[in-house]
Amino acid sequence: MAAVPRRAEYHDYILDVQGRPIPGTTVNVYQVGTTTAITETIYADATGATSLTNPLTTDSLGYIQFYLDRPKIVDLAVSKTGYTSFTLEDAAVRRAGTMAAAFTVASNDATDAAKATADYVCDGVADDEEINAAIAALGSFGGTVELSEGDFNITATIVLEHATNLIGQGINSTNIVVTVGSAIDIISSNGQAITYPRVADMYLFGRTASASGKGINMNGWTDGIVEDVEVHNTKDSGIYADATVLATGVNTLRNVLVAGTFRYGFELTQVFGWNLDMINAYQCYSGGYFDGCGEMWLTSPEFASSIGGINDGRGAHFASCLRMKIIKPWLDDNYGMGLRIDGTSTECEVDGGHLRGNALTSDTEQGLVIGSVIKVHGMHISDEAASTNGLYLYAATNSEFYGNSFNVANVGFYGEAATINCEIHHNDLTNTGTTFQGVDLTRNTVRDNRPVGVCLSSAPAPEGMATTLFDDFDKYQTWIEAETPWILNKGSDGACADPVIVNDKGGIVRLVTAAAAPMTVATDGSQIIGAKPWSVDMGSLVFEARLRIATATTGVQICVGLTDVTTLEMPATISGTTITTNFSNGCVFVYDTTQTTDQWYAVGVAGDTDATGNAITGTAPTAAVYQRLRIEIDSLNVARFYIDGVLKVSLTANACTAATSIYPTVVVTGDSTAKTVDVDYISVSATRVA
Repeated sequence: MAAVPRRAEYHDYILDVQGRPIPGTTVNVYQVGTTTAITETIYADATGATSLTNPLTTDSLGYIQFYLDRPKIVDLAVSKTGYTSFTLEDAAVRRAGTMAAAFTVASNDATDAAKATADYVCDGVADDEEINAAIAALGSFGGTVELSEGDFNITATIVLEHATNLIGQGINSTNIVVTVGSAIDIISSNGQAITYPRVADMYLFGRTASASGKGINMNGWTDGIVEDVEVHNTKDSGIYADATVLATGVNTLRNVLVAGTFRYGFELTQVFGWNLDMINAYQCYSGGYFDGCGEMWLTSPEFASSIGGINDGRGAHFASCLRMKIIKPWLDDNYGMGLRIDGTSTECEVDGGHLRGNALTSDTEQGLVIGSVIKVHGMHISDEAASTNGLYLYAATNSEFYGNSFNVANVGFYGEAATINCEIHHNDLTNTGTTFQGVDLTRNTVRDNRPVGVCLSSAPAPEGMATTLFDDFDKYQTWIEAETPWILNKGSDGACADPVIVNDKGGIVRLVTAAAAPMTVATDGSQIIGAKPWSVDMGSLVFEARLRIATATTGVQICVGLTDVTTLEMPATISGTTITTNFSNGCVFVYDTTQTTDQWYAVGVAGDTDATGNAITGTAPTAAVYQRLRIEIDSLNVARFYIDGVLKVSLTANACTAATSIYPTVVVTGDSTAKTVDVDYISVSATRVA
């Protein structure tokens, strides 16, 4: 390491309790916390070669003054016969001519002027030694270590102490570069709890060849600030804190860019109250991961161009967070989805910003929300790749989505059965392939969106949004087929009868089979089927029925759904595990006790080609217990089958020919014992034809 021409100085008066100087006092200069003499040469003046012997002696005025080549913290043990001895701990030997708690460190390639006035001058090898020495020289009260312009090559972590203010000359001037392949964090407190640290105005460059190594490890920090800093090319996360490892308090990040890391740009776990202002993660494996964090403000954050490798390359992921305020985020061009709020997140808000062009390879939506009391408003959500959905409200509850604008080729808002008690209003969905899908209007409020579009729901869509058939079978005292929207079919056996209205609570229609020819619908069957045609190309087609098998669930065949034949027919049957489709187009639930496992099947067919994904649902009917059977068919001809609000099966291709007329139906036949099926309601809705 290069010699430093300018020395550090200490001076003071040794006084008695009345404030009078004590001449001839012995002063031992010890290493901090020991009774071991320092090893450095002690000089009599700032530039000369005259050295002093340790211990020192005060002059006739009780005055002591000495110099060291470098700043240092020492203990001064003071003693004289007749006086009580004492030790002055943590005495700071500082740069001559100043009492300020500040030291300067010049890089090997700094200007001659910077080197001439520096307390420490680096030689370009293991420059962490000079920087850490300067930090240690600040003492327990802290102070400022100012780095010159130029490159500081480090082979070990720069370790901050309490109240360390480590500042450079700017992002484009002061560079700290890791030059060793071993795992080191660039800046850290090395497992110590510290308060009031600050890092500012510098560029940090790691080594992705290292086994690990973070940019700035903020574990244990409280009231710290990182501002006007860039972190590049670290093997681990750029900015990191985990309060489960070491208690960590409130800190601030301001104008911090992290780029090219092999993990997260920002990785924070269970920290609370942080202020993150204009943070930016660019081309990291994944942008930001906030796990169990709370009560944070993120103002104008940017998470862009994540490349994958961890957490599916998402932009910003908030997992089980509490009261996060995210203002005007920019989330674009990420490998995975741009924004994910999930786990048990609650009371989080996204205010404005852009969610654009994400999910380039993984994920199928721009953003996903799982949690309660979430607000997303004022965002512009677009899909430049024209292949993903907008916001997937997978399990959002008691949440609000308003004032957002969409430009996506597929679905704007995509919901699930677990999406409940949400308000979705005043959104602009003009430029979406499908405005809403899977959002249940009986459990959510959807209003005042533009344009007026269809919401898939188990209840009729609001007036002007869709054309709807909803029959609760409570409006008929007598059943006259010509006065209803239904066609009634029965088998040829004389014991068969048309479906009849039963004045039960709310009204039901009852289908009863004969018992002449077991499992033969043409002889023993009973059917209700719609007289009005529907088709998938109307857009957002939904069928739902609530029904029960009132008798035993053995020896019965039943189909519930949409079929293309209005005469008496069982659209599909199952023997063992073999599905036989008798209809050419449509989607139905099938229950057939000649199958191997007596459960509902999901079956679709398009142009006599069975759908991709026809499968057993894993759910069986229970005698005399109502079930809600629901089928949604979207504009992409994907059919989803729900039982009691839970998605069971998705048919991803050949669900039904788009332009073919299909009709809602319930049809049943049985074995040698008559079977009874009660239908509480049937609902069908689709986009209103202009």
